[in-house]
Amino acid sequence: MKRISSDAWAHYVDAHARIQSAARDELMAFFNSLPWRTDEAAALRALCVKAAEIANIYGTADATLSAAFYDELMAAYGMSYLPAEIVIPSAEFVVADVANAVNAAASVEAAAVISAGEVVKHVKRAGVQTMRNAASRDGAMWAWVCIGDTCAFCRALGSNGWQEASERIKAGNHADHIHGNCDCQFVVKPKGKSLEIEGYDPDALYDEYKDADGWNSKDKINAMRRADYTPEFAEERNRRRRELYKQANNQD
Repeated sequence: MKRISSDAWAHYVDAHARIQSAARDELMAFFNSLPWRTDEAAALRALCVKAAEIANIYGTADATLSAAFYDELMAAYGMSYLPAEIVIPSAEFVVADVANAVNAAASVEAAAVISAGEVVKHVKRAGVQTMRNAASRDGAMWAWVCIGDTCAFCRALGSNGWQEASERIKAGNHADHIHGNCDCQFVVKPKGKSLEIEGYDPDALYDEYKDADGWNSKDKINAMRRADYTPEFAEERNRRRRELYKQANNQD
């Protein structure tokens, strides 16, 4: 049985995180250089152009990392598949999501944080979809690996364990839910082969999902979210928000 050690997994996740963090920082810096107080329309136009550019640059980097990881995993089993094809973020979708985020924000400071999150989301999706598409093309198996502090939806996906990466499953748009600050990733293996990822326990995740209140997936995931929302969690989330807003104000 082949294994991915916790150190190797942490290194891979950290590499993705650094790419996504760089995209966030660049978008935030550009956002705060724009004339929001004097010409909001011009600022929004410039932001949308820059957001698409940043998503393309860092999305390509994230997808390249995922493609290399996919190729490395499959080569470890002696498989001779074609290299994974890199997915590039759609400029049209990036622009639409960023514009909607800015228009819906309650303040300029909030718009900076939310629009940066939208760009990071598209950067991460490029990497995930690269892995997902290659696995589906090659008839491989995949698992949605979530380790540590992850959202209820990701844990529910992770509880499925290893599945065949078929076109039918891919049509479920597993990457559509992805948000910024998400460390979860697809991991793949050839069909019929064994792979263990240290720290990934789909049985424990399934037990949590199964024991959650509710008669369907939506109700169970919502119950898991409510269980996550402890006073400590709320305080930590609010602390992170205060730091982001402070950063936005300092750069304004």
